[in-house]
Amino acid sequence: MAMAGGAVSLRTAMRFTAVVVVGVCIDYAVLETLITLGLGVGAAQASGLLCGIIVSYALNSRWTFSDYPTQSPEAEWRILSRFVAISLMAFFLYAGVHQLALNVWKWPLAAVEFLGISTAALVGYVGSAFYVFPLVGQRTSERIRWRIAAVGVVLYAVLLRLVFMRTVDLIPEEAYYWNYSQHLDFGYLDHPPMVAWLIWLSTQILGGSEFALRASALLTWFVTGAFCFQLTRNLYGTTAAFISVLLLSSLPYYVVSGFLIMPDAPLMAAWAGTLFFLERVFFGGSQRAWLGVGISLGLGLISKYSIALLGPAIVLFMLLDSKSRVWFLRPWPYVGAVLALAIFSPVIIWNADHGWVSFIFQSARRVEEPVRFSFHLLLLSIVAILTPVGMISAARVLFEEISSTRRFFSNGDRRRLFAFVFTVVPLSVFVAFSLLHDVKLNWTGPIWLAVLPAVAALCAMKSQNGAFGRFDLRQAWSVTIVSSLVICGGAFYFIAVGLPDHPLKSSLQLRDLPISWKELGEQAFEIQKRVRDRYNEDPLMVGMDRYFMASELAYYDGDHDGSKETAGRGLFGSEGLMYTYWFPAAEQNGRDMILFGFEKRQLNSADLAPYFQYLGPLNIATIIRGGVEVGSFYYRVGHKFRARQTAAMRTVR
Repeated sequence: MAMAGGAVSLRTAMRFTAVVVVGVCIDYAVLETLITLGLGVGAAQASGLLCGIIVSYALNSRWTFSDYPTQSPEAEWRILSRFVAISLMAFFLYAGVHQLALNVWKWPLAAVEFLGISTAALVGYVGSAFYVFPLVGQRTSERIRWRIAAVGVVLYAVLLRLVFMRTVDLIPEEAYYWNYSQHLDFGYLDHPPMVAWLIWLSTQILGGSEFALRASALLTWFVTGAFCFQLTRNLYGTTAAFISVLLLSSLPYYVVSGFLIMPDAPLMAAWAGTLFFLERVFFGGSQRAWLGVGISLGLGLISKYSIALLGPAIVLFMLLDSKSRVWFLRPWPYVGAVLALAIFSPVIIWNADHGWVSFIFQSARRVEEPVRFSFHLLLLSIVAILTPVGMISAARVLFEEISSTRRFFSNGDRRRLFAFVFTVVPLSVFVAFSLLHDVKLNWTGPIWLAVLPAVAALCAMKSQNGAFGRFDLRQAWSVTIVSSLVICGGAFYFIAVGLPDHPLKSSLQLRDLPISWKELGEQAFEIQKRVRDRYNEDPLMVGMDRYFMASELAYYDGDHDGSKETAGRGLFGSEGLMYTYWFPAAEQNGRDMILFGFEKRQLNSADLAPYFQYLGPLNIATIIRGGVEVGSFYYRVGHKFRARQTAAMRTVR
């Protein structure tokens, strides 16, 4: 990110500080005035910040930096666009701090506003000083600018996640994996156990909040970043290492992977660790690094099975790289493989005890899905993960040098061969799969860690000419990085807050997003209490979709015992994932149940009646968020459940 900043003189710094103070005072004055006049807090915040931005830009451009040469109209517009971007970043962080301090910490509004505005002012100061206003004649070296950019972006991305982790509801997948942690085991139907163990550990230490669950995601992101930094520094030097972490901190996919607690979070760390130790083996000649390879692969396998794709990539690299073939004749690679297998063995034993269900679920079951061409969706997912600029950069790294195949495989750059093999081999599996089956957005995320060091080195190069034509990657990455951070901040703000004074609507329309689940859980808990009081029996809550409803109701249950009181639709012969194992139908005989669903058809099926002695009427309940109705759901009470052994249930088991 080619920053325009440099050393700031004492007078400039003092003027900048004065402008910050003026901007903060104007922001706060407008906020308080509009609230007094009856405007909502959200709209008042946005209005105050807008006024502060206008005044701050005018003073900074005409007074703080007045000693520097007048810019061309084109440069003025570029400076203004950068200032707006930095101001948006500051506002989103401010909004996150405001939500956290007001709704979670329960601070007084004045203290909340002071903290939020001060945080925004700090981001604005740093961003303006090092990115917005060009300090002509006081430029630092490009090496220093890249490092300053990396440190600033990492700090912002970490703070952004920290302030929103507690206020953004869990997405259904996170709630489902929390249920994993409430039923600890060495394996599960759809994933290995690492995500469950991490959630269990973090919640034992930090409590049961959303932040506590997600803390492990941020921790594993730091591990990923550390391995990427060391890998890139070993291959391309320290400046490229800073750039690699800069990219890892700003591309939306990697920001989200350090925010949501999913199997991808530990997978990323294990994948990065495997690549680092492989570099130590193939380029550093370290025999003992094979132990690190084995440990990383083993931890990756108990995180997500897809890391197994690195196995054939390792073999292929050793075949293609003449200097690495010697490892076939040494014991260390085989010791590493045995170590990985030993770490993975509890998962193998669990699968053996459960009819190999997890392995079948992630392999044969997917292959047996209906044929559907989705290569175009795979390409779109890669663009979403890397951004268009990242995809162009990765294409240069992977394909420019192999235009001369003989040179590439004989005396070409071994570092490019490393990136090529450890990216293209696993990618080719997903490409082949996409020709016949559906793919998911997150599948290729870890793959690009192998090419990231070379992309970072490409960014640091002064010349950008190549087979793809002349293209200023540094300028393109500068825009991409800032835009990505604005998008991430805006997404967190939109989900947690909604538009000013208009909460998002709703979990029923945007079920994959963490919106209104907490409010839905509160409503369901009230319904459960009413049924309990009426019939003097604890009813079992049952989510009638695949797992979203059951998972969220379990986590957001009012008495924090939802994992023992919330089952899935597997009770009625449909696919219920792990809920079929946690709540065997035969053990629920005679229980009253409350069935919950988003759609009438989920609760109106004629097939439900035979499962109960009596099935109550269909009811609808509304979800209220911030005093506004944001959606609705359906529920009905079933009395005296009677398990039925159906073909579907036998198939799932």
